[in-house]
Amino acid sequence: MPNSFIPESNSPGLSRFQPKGYNMETYKIWIYDTWGNLLWYSDKLVNGSPSESWDGTYEGIVMKTDVYIWKVEATFQDGTEWEGQSTTNDGKKKTFGNVLLLR
Repeated sequence: MPNSFIPESNSPGLSRFQPKGYNMETYKIWIYDTWGNLLWYSDKLVNGSPSESWDGTYEGIVMKTDVYIWKVEATFQDGTEWEGQSTTNDGKKKTFGNVLLLR
């Protein structure tokens, strides 16, 4: 899961927030601001991988430099659920996290 992105970047890999994944059967992602307002949602997959990305806007409004919260639910084609990503050295996994939008 990316931890930052820069919408004005000329590099396609840096200009959008797009999780990577393979062999997914179902996928849902939500992006929230720090007050819990939903800014973006997607459940689109192409060939088992996420096909949409967040451009750092909400209803056409450019969002400010800030930390935003993502939440993901996914299942794989073999029927297993995505347990989340490890975010600490203790091995605990989380299905939510932060992304820094830089301008």
